[in-house]
Amino acid sequence: MIFCQLNLDAFTLVGNEAEERKIGRLRVPMDAKFTINDGQHRRAAFEMALRENPQLGYETVALILFLDIGLEKSQQMFADLNGFQVPLEASLSLLYNHRDDRAFVVKAVVKQVEVFRCLTEMERGSLNGRSHKLFALSAIDRAIVALLSNIEGSEQAKLSGSRTKKEQKEEELAQKIQLAVSYWNAVSNFIPDWQLVLHKQVAAGEMRRDCVHCHSVVLESLGEVGAALRSVFPESWEEHLSLLRQVDWSISNPDWENGILLKGGISKSRASVSWMTDYLKNRLALETADRAQAGCP
Repeated sequence: MIFCQLNLDAFTLVGNEAEERKIGRLRVPMDAKFTINDGQHRRAAFEMALRENPQLGYETVALILFLDIGLEKSQQMFADLNGFQVPLEASLSLLYNHRDDRAFVVKAVVKQVEVFRCLTEMERGSLNGRSHKLFALSAIDRAIVALLSNIEGSEQAKLSGSRTKKEQKEEELAQKIQLAVSYWNAVSNFIPDWQLVLHKQVAAGEMRRDCVHCHSVVLESLGEVGAALRSVFPESWEEHLSLLRQVDWSISNPDWENGILLKGGISKSRASVSWMTDYLKNRLALETADRAQAGCP
């Protein structure tokens, strides 16, 4: 948000027709005074970027200019804009982010896992009852982050001194994507309800209403369980994962009470995610394996 002191005749209209009066040319003297009321950090970032890459100087940036009619007015506008700004949807932020590795991985996985590709709402974080989608992109993102929490770059990539950092990074990202795709494809095979929605045998809204497996708290827990399974059973994790078929996912299952179902609604809290992770570990015989691996009785 930039305030400037200009003469009223500094703007020349393109024409006198209705639409032409909305656009024109603004003449700004070189000695005009500009005050950056909001956006100082972005201005500093532009300056740093230009130092690193002077070619960016040929790019253009959209600005909003306000006439400087006094300190009090500019302060009020600053307070209004920052006090009532609408936060960007997490799903939309991921969708439009083309530089962040995390966003790149989640979008790549969604494209390669059929149930995600066909049943994920890419822009909104919440789904209404009439939506044909089963998942929100932001929920899948958290689930994938949980799955990959213990994954680091491969030893092969680390030891390959001839590779550039960019090549190593690309290889590591490809490995993460491949791991996540194989895991979530397996999960989708062991939760038949997802296939019913995929093949339009059951409406997505009906499935979200009646079952818990498509809600963010369960997706994130499935990610955490996947990380543990691959750590404890690197060769046979899919065999253990197949026990998901035996879980009663219906919202009427009394097991969910005071775990992920609180006051009649599905909780998204960290405590509920932890509770669900422990529940699934127990159902997949992972809790016993964890204790045995740790040498506990």
